[in-house]
Amino acid sequence: MKLHLFLTGQKGIGKSTIIKKVTQNLELSIGGFETYKGIGNDQNIYISPWNKRYYDIEHQVGIRDGIKADGKTYTFDNLGVQILETSNKTSQLIIMDELGFLENKADNFQTHCLKTISNDIPVLGVIKEQKGLWLDKIRNHKNVQVIQVTIENRNQLVKVITNHFKNKNG
Repeated sequence: MKLHLFLTGQKGIGKSTIIKKVTQNLELSIGGFETYKGIGNDQNIYISPWNKRYYDIEHQVGIRDGIKADGKTYTFDNLGVQILETSNKTSQLIIMDELGFLENKADNFQTHCLKTISNDIPVLGVIKEQKGLWLDKIRNHKNVQVIQVTIENRNQLVKVITNHFKNKNG
């Protein structure tokens, strides 16, 4: 397996759940970020450092109006970059949950994601299935392996990925 692993698959298949279970099995300093929906009727999308959740405007990266979501480039290019810079200095494993279309115009954030996967600190992430120049740069990077999560393999992946990162840091 390559140094960095990115999970992909249908919405709700368990990609983020796999990451949470893997990180619980590792005794490493873990950094990075997660994106997530608001609570209750708040369908906007937020970004925070790994394992911390904030639901304020400073952490909002996507505004949802029913079906469509528009990315907030400023938040990705500032807060997202800050999270990655800190993680690159302090972490043994970096989480990127998830990379998708909201970042399409966030050039600074994209650059920092690409820098991060060019480094030696292992990355575990989620990448949307949709095609696009920005996402294809991640998928096609020489240090990245993309793993398709399915109902059939999702339970086994926790052990396989945990062992992968234990071996990379052991």
